[in-house]
Amino acid sequence: MLIVNDYKRKTKEQLRYIIDDATLAARAMQSIGNSTAEGKYWDQVNDACSELYKRSINVLKGKRK
Repeated sequence: MLIVNDYKRKTKEQLRYIIDDATLAARAMQSIGNSTAEGKYWDQVNDACSELYKRSINVLKGKRK
């Protein structure tokens, strides 16, 4: 099965929304002691941040999409 990175298909605004929303959700899960759910939300934050970073590096290298 091929796993597709859906983050590559999202706009910059969508990625920023994911970062904000998942951060709030992770903090909420932390406050109730649900470390499994907290970790999943932090993974989403990381994935969205990584995609924004990759795009910024590509722009600097002149590989704009």
